[in-house]
Amino acid sequence: MNILLTNHGLLGPGGTEKWTYYTARELSRIGHDVEVFTFRDGLAGTALKEFCKVTTETPTGDYDVIYSNHNTCLSQVQALGPPVIHTCHGPSNRLEVPVLGAWRYVGVSEEVVEGAMDHGIPMRLITNGVDLEEFCPQETPSGPPRVLSMCKSVATSWMLQDACAELGWPYDWVHYTTKPRWEIATLMKEADIIVGCGRTAIEGLACGKEVLVFDGRTDEPMADGWVTEENVELLRRKNFSCRTNEYWWNVPSLTRTLQQYEPGNWSRAWAKENADISLKAQEYMKLYEEFTIGC
Repeated sequence: MNILLTNHGLLGPGGTEKWTYYTARELSRIGHDVEVFTFRDGLAGTALKEFCKVTTETPTGDYDVIYSNHNTCLSQVQALGPPVIHTCHGPSNRLEVPVLGAWRYVGVSEEVVEGAMDHGIPMRLITNGVDLEEFCPQETPSGPPRVLSMCKSVATSWMLQDACAELGWPYDWVHYTTKPRWEIATLMKEADIIVGCGRTAIEGLACGKEVLVFDGRTDEPMADGWVTEENVELLRRKNFSCRTNEYWWNVPSLTRTLQQYEPGNWSRAWAKENADISLKAQEYMKLYEEFTIGC
């Protein structure tokens, strides 16, 4: 099959960029010809070009199905002819506001699906998936816990740095614009604690790490706290976004929370059951099959 994916930008290792990369790679791996359209090429686009075509020109090809992200892209592809299956990744970003023109709509969290239903747009739920071979457990050396920040807020990363300095814990950070790195799985496997939100939480769980949901998505840093076997499904309802518990932390409270670190052994099994990218790709292909049956 000829498949087109879209994403507004492919500049760095953001959530939708990773979704596009891993979905495209899985579809390519199982034998489909994949092309990706974007308005802004960059680091993520370079990674995609290893196995598929990336274009910034308005698509004109003969596609069997289009999997689109972002309303700006949907307006570019909705008249091409094949069924468009459009995914919304958040509840409020202006690029994520669903617009008419797709055959089916998908939300990556229950929060997104319920919000769209309130506006009269029915959505299927397909949560985020990760490559379980790339994001996998690796033992770390003994010693103080190693902390990796994947926060989008630089100020939040500074808070973590201060807290780790007070505790004497090793600390490293990656930032999607000021300190980007595409091959993040290696860094995650070398850490004990992963801090961030969204896809970062799922990737960390797949690596068997302890995950602290904490970032600066608003004017002030906000957190959901530690992801545990007991609360993981609750936090996933809002895609590990810091919007569930909405804890407001300063450096002392963050330091106290880090001191609660306790290694577990449940998260890898959860990821295998709930976040396998191969199973997520199958769910998207089943949506296309529904279209062909309807025709």
